[in-house]
Amino acid sequence: VDIDYYIERLGTKVLTLRGVYNPKIKDNALDVLASLNQTNLQILEPFTKGIFSKFRGTASGELALSGTLRHPILEGVVNVKKGSLFFDYLNTTLNFEDKIYFEPDEIRVKKLPLVDDEGNKAFLNGGVYYDGGNTVTFSLNAEMNRFKILDTKRQDNDLYYGKGYATGKLAISGTPEDLKIAADLKTERGTALFIPLDHAQEAGSQDEIEFLVVSSPTDSLKTKKESAV
Repeated sequence: VDIDYYIERLGTKVLTLRGVYNPKIKDNALDVLASLNQTNLQILEPFTKGIFSKFRGTASGELALSGTLRHPILEGVVNVKKGSLFFDYLNTTLNFEDKIYFEPDEIRVKKLPLVDDEGNKAFLNGGVYYDGGNTVTFSLNAEMNRFKILDTKRQDNDLYYGKGYATGKLAISGTPEDLKIAADLKTERGTALFIPLDHAQEAGSQDEIEFLVVSSPTDSLKTKKESAV
């Protein structure tokens, strides 16, 4: 199959695919060149579902597409302009502009500058890995300086919520179903964390609970006077 495909937006070709698909070649049926010209970053959302969303910005560059339809391999570099995404769990927005590197089974960034919605800065290293099956794995490391890492309300998380600013290192690893967050951070001015204590909890069996009746100070004073008489 000869491929000559493009997506046009407002008169401009924002994504072009040219090449060949040959299913007779078992391990490398695809030989396609993808050209991105201010392509919307929303095309990345399927790869980060459940972790990142609300992608904004554009990407330009060229990617070589090989492998198979079940296990495509992308190689190349794209340059992102006015990029932003939303970290679903922490309820924070990350803004960025830099290059993103596509390597076999991997999308990687190298000291990618991040800016929160208040102008505070951090740097991100690491990538998103794909094993050719249904597993997507994250391995990201961030160094931040008074960066907003949390901005949630009670309806977002009834275990704890609030606003958090931090300086230090943060690591995110694992899959969307088993995500791990490790941090070595110092809280900064403006941090306020709330832990609700109004959830019903089981204290134990009734036999283990003791009820004590404590006399009021007035009763104790009256008893002492009567004893003196």
